[in-house]
Amino acid sequence: MEEVNRDITLQFTTLAAQVDESLVRERYSQLCPDFFGGLALLLASIGLYGVMSYNIARRRNEIGIRIALGAKQTRLLSMVLAKWEF
Repeated sequence: MEEVNRDITLQFTTLAAQVDESLVRERYSQLCPDFFGGLALLLASIGLYGVMSYNIARRRNEIGIRIALGAKQTRLLSMVLAKWEF
């Protein structure tokens, strides 16, 4: 090849290296949906936590009275989780 044209260069790589190099763009393009999916999950978790803590804080006195009167923990948990008041 050098006798024909000195400007031509040859590079030899393995097939695995060529496949990895050709898939770089697809791998990086998958990071964007993964990131936004994780962000959506985080925001949904924070929102659910906020709604639950608000409802529990609003009913704090009622929950305290029920505990003082001997309510079972499973009954209190089901009461808090089952009643969604907005």
